[in-house]
Amino acid sequence: SVGAWDVVVTNTDLQSGTLPAGFLISYPASPQVISIIPATGVNTGAVAISSLTGTGFEYGAEVLLKKTGEVNITGTNVMVLPPAQITCEFNLAGAAEGPWDIVVINDDGQSGFLAGGFQVTYPAPQIASITPPVGINNGPVSITNLSGEYFRSPATVKLTRLGEPDIPATGVTVVNAGMITCSFALAGAERGPWNLIVTNPDGQYAIATNIFTVENPAPSISKITPNKGANDSTIFISALNGT
Repeated sequence: SVGAWDVVVTNTDLQSGTLPAGFLISYPASPQVISIIPATGVNTGAVAISSLTGTGFEYGAEVLLKKTGEVNITGTNVMVLPPAQITCEFNLAGAAEGPWDIVVINDDGQSGFLAGGFQVTYPAPQIASITPPVGINNGPVSITNLSGEYFRSPATVKLTRLGEPDIPATGVTVVNAGMITCSFALAGAERGPWNLIVTNPDGQYAIATNIFTVENPAPSISKITPNKGANDSTIFISALNGT
């Protein structure tokens, strides 16, 4: 069996001395990690690894994710198919983003790793609603609550419509992971429905289709000439003034 063995010396008078765990018996070769599927996972929960491939994997092997400055993530439900495949699960909830090393440690203590072989990511943003959902195309509109999930600063926000130039938001503030405030300059924008796109700094984005509507301003009346008429005939209005 692999592992640490005691070394015992016994004299002819039967007195003995022992060196506990003084000798290590190991497998012929250390494990080597080649690839992992999937190679990425979102830091909101568990990810199932369907295939961790390599060489020299033995029953009883332990699997870890390691990153400098972070607590190791130990694989659970580890199943080893010697000598070339392992399946397991990692709980990524709250794990730091970025590359993590994959480490396989056989029960003889020999180990192998794949540097930066697994990528932990933040979830993509999600858009739920926008307040107000309508803006007038004669000036700016202030968005008081763009709600959703997984927003990150500095996120970018824009309105898009087929055949029209994008309208980027200004003054974008990520209040928290579920709320953004910003402004859109709508002067001259085409009326009708527009799509909304929120992009996190890691490049992941969300699209809400036709969630915002641009409208023309309502008409206003300042004067009518003449401003009276008898109710026994048709009257001609020579001027109805307004905007």
